[in-house]
Amino acid sequence: MKTKIDIEQSINALVIEGLKTSGMGWFKPWRNAQGDLDNPVNWENGREYRGVNEWILNFEMMSKGYEYNQWLTAKMGYAKGGSNKGQKGTPIIYWQIGFKVMNKGRAKYFRDQIPALKYAKSVGSKVEKSFTLREYTVFNIAQFEGLDPKVSDVPVPEVEEFTPIERAEKIIKEWHNAPPIQHKSNRAYYSPSLDIINMPQPENFVDGDSYYKTLFHEAVHATGHTSRLNRFEGDAKHSSFGSQEYSREELTAEIGSMYLTGLTDIHPKDNDSNSIAYIKGWVKHLTDHPAECMSAMGRASKAVSLITNQITTQ
Repeated sequence: MKTKIDIEQSINALVIEGLKTSGMGWFKPWRNAQGDLDNPVNWENGREYRGVNEWILNFEMMSKGYEYNQWLTAKMGYAKGGSNKGQKGTPIIYWQIGFKVMNKGRAKYFRDQIPALKYAKSVGSKVEKSFTLREYTVFNIAQFEGLDPKVSDVPVPEVEEFTPIERAEKIIKEWHNAPPIQHKSNRAYYSPSLDIINMPQPENFVDGDSYYKTLFHEAVHATGHTSRLNRFEGDAKHSSFGSQEYSREELTAEIGSMYLTGLTDIHPKDNDSNSIAYIKGWVKHLTDHPAECMSAMGRASKAVSLITNQITTQ
């Protein structure tokens, strides 16, 4: 069985490969041929994969050229009469919740809470939750013979058309508990102490899309405030340039902003040139700190969920 370190390193290798081949565009959400968002889902129940798994499966979707972003385990596929002989699956992760009881300095683990409670009572101890990182393998529906992708019979409602900038503005305006945004200096930054985002005037950017991409970057920083996701342990936003804390927060903000640019379908002109520096820095940083990759993607996913009002607090 793979250890937590093994899993982190395998995910890290995948992200580095994605950065080298696709730049920061690796973190954009997947869109199908019609231009609609096409997040990875469980083939059987339609449940969306979130966090790190969302990016892993999107990357596989894009790199392998699969038509449908639908995934299932081998066991599920076999039960439904499918066959995937000779196919290589995609490892994804989950946190297995268990229960721990300490007795005379030794820990005993249980999968279920009821036996854990009984044991804790018998030894005069208490039950604590434990979380173990686990890995399992899924396959795209295209890798199975005898199974068909599921296509919804419900007509897709018409969505009000927005230009890319209007969509970006909508994200920021509708974000609950958003900090104030000011344009008082020609520098983009988020101040945790004042809880304010400062942006240069839009005309100072090469195009409007680049303005919003930068605004998204600072907005993700702002989600770390104590009134939101409380992410700034040790004031990471103000840590020295090049430090692990600074790199972790910057990577979180950049991943989140890339996701939001894809979500709003904007295409910043300065994105490719700016990404070159990011790519070189992140490849080196992630090589030196393999655990950072998975945690940064998880933080970015949670930040995007907050900005888009899918969650309200930590």
